[in-house]
Amino acid sequence: MNITIKAAVDSYLNYLKLRVKQTSYRSISNRINNYIMPYFDTNMNIFELSNIDYLKWQQWVNSKNLKIRYKKTLHICFVTFLNFCCKFYELKKNVASNVGNFKDINECEDIGQVWNYQEYKQFINSIDNDLQYKVLFEFLYLTGARIGETTGLTFSDLKDNTISIHTNMTRFLNGNGERIKTSTKTKKSTRIICIDNHLKNEILKLQTYYIRKFDNFNNNFYIFGGNKPLAFTTITRKKNYYCKKSNVKQIKLHEFRHSHAYLLFLNNVPINEISHRLGHAKISTTTDIYMRFIPQNEKKTF
Repeated sequence: MNITIKAAVDSYLNYLKLRVKQTSYRSISNRINNYIMPYFDTNMNIFELSNIDYLKWQQWVNSKNLKIRYKKTLHICFVTFLNFCCKFYELKKNVASNVGNFKDINECEDIGQVWNYQEYKQFINSIDNDLQYKVLFEFLYLTGARIGETTGLTFSDLKDNTISIHTNMTRFLNGNGERIKTSTKTKKSTRIICIDNHLKNEILKLQTYYIRKFDNFNNNFYIFGGNKPLAFTTITRKKNYYCKKSNVKQIKLHEFRHSHAYLLFLNNVPINEISHRLGHAKISTTTDIYMRFIPQNEKKTF
């Protein structure tokens, strides 16, 4: 049988388009189009793909100066594509699985960082006259919500001391230049979380600010941005600026979420409650991710 790698990829992407979210589809297609298809001859017969071919592709990817975590993501993408070929084209072997994932003895995988409460307070106290971003960073640290979940929130999602999380704002733009909003990452990511009076009052301050700023304000306005959500790039730039200003270590936006989980653990919140608050599909996800941040003498708790 002769099936070109281009034909197989086209078939695979068409298959995915009907089965995954638009954002997931774009991520997968970008990986394939940027790091798989440029290396291989598009007319190559998929049945002639060998272990050596895959090993040489890995060497080519290694020359691109990518982080080890992303290279491993590319490997998983390739494995999944070839699994599709095994299922629908009766490909006899998955050379990606045979060869195995990337290994780089010269690069340690970045396991990330967290802030303790003192570092958070030092950071948040450095923010003056920037209400939207101050409340945003407070929300991220004090709720553990994902950045996409947070930027997708509207004032209609606030009820007394609870926030309803049921959407996810993506980094991608549609044809009109608007950010694409999707459902949450998993079913358990759709959840209601409690907030304290301080955070609720901070959000209400934002509401008052928007009422004064926008003549057409209503409860469908975004909590963080008003008539349109704040951009991820601007949020990151602001975060970097205030980290430098406050002289605390830089953490990624997603690590506000890790820091919240760490804060809950230090306050003896049970792991199942932490998992529920974060919207993880399984408790094992919570433990797998956050065990690395917990002091060795505390791990016996699990």
